[in-house]
Amino acid sequence: MHDTCGVHNLHGMPGLLAGVVGALMAGIASESQYGPSLYQQFPARAPTANNSHIYDSSGLTFPISGDGRSAGEQAGYQLLAVGVTLVIAIAGGLITGK
Repeated sequence: MHDTCGVHNLHGMPGLLAGVVGALMAGIASESQYGPSLYQQFPARAPTANNSHIYDSSGLTFPISGDGRSAGEQAGYQLLAVGVTLVIAIAGGLITGK
């Protein structure tokens, strides 16, 4: 098989690399490093109770509630999303190829 349009190296490999690195970064990100803005990037990591606050650009705060995921759980969910994306892409490619 030959990828005449270069889709694999233009979209496939950078997307896979970004997914894996994103999961790695989600796994090592902590509130001590990023403060409350961590919950803007990963809302599911916010505590389940409304005792956390997000600060917006105007300095106002508002409470948020998440799923209380740990860093490892968030990384696992992101890797799972990469896997699901690969399954859908491979299935679509096989259907198109047939």
